[in-house]
Amino acid sequence: MSTIIEFFLAADRETAAAAVEAGPGGDALTYGNFDALLSIEEWESLLTGREFDDVEGPEPLGDDDGALVLIFPAVLTEALAGDVTGVAGRWLELRAEEGEQIDEDLGAEIVAEVAALAVRARRTGELLCCRAC
Repeated sequence: MSTIIEFFLAADRETAAAAVEAGPGGDALTYGNFDALLSIEEWESLLTGREFDDVEGPEPLGDDDGALVLIFPAVLTEALAGDVTGVAGRWLELRAEEGEQIDEDLGAEIVAEVAALAVRARRTGELLCCRAC
């Protein structure tokens, strides 16, 4: 089964919640077929230096039967807006340990593009979000 992963910005929590059913709109970064929740938690651990079991993790909106929107914690948005050098490689190693093989160039692209969204989120005060369906 394929999973569509869309990273996007939302003006507020209500806008993010509306994306559960309606989708994020035209400015979303769209990828597929990796565990978005675990990836966000891994990025938080890698970028903040926290142990994986100690990360805040994203706020989930929706349910397990349909689309799910994940709001990135502020600490991760801030960290992604900074220096993400080396994060993609370490993330891909973690995904490989879980049996997910992600192309190296694609992994670097995902991290770089999400980091660019984080910079924009920090500048505009929007929420960095991810929709998985």
